[in-house]
Amino acid sequence: MVGRVWLNPPYHRKLGPLFVAKLIEEFEAGRVSSAIMLTNNGTDTRWFYDAARIAGAVCFTQGRVGFYKPDGEVVNPTQGQSFLYFGKDVQRFGDVFKDIGLVFEPRK
Repeated sequence: MVGRVWLNPPYHRKLGPLFVAKLIEEFEAGRVSSAIMLTNNGTDTRWFYDAARIAGAVCFTQGRVGFYKPDGEVVNPTQGQSFLYFGKDVQRFGDVFKDIGLVFEPRK
């Protein structure tokens, strides 16, 4: 079965890379047809490089994405985020995310 995935891996130094590696493995194996991953823009990390290398597009957000805690409080991360798109519909991803931030295609 092939599926689509939304992934916001834990922002944890050890756990996050495991989630990213699993997404890459499933995408490259053809078990995931498309995916969007929201993560910090750790461009200096191996896991980010590995993901961006196979992503069809990356959107670096303008500003930071706030997250809601169960009590409704909004928490802002300490660094910026990015959305990485894996799949064939790169044009549509760009059309939707261009208002959120800078979109580029790493393989172009």
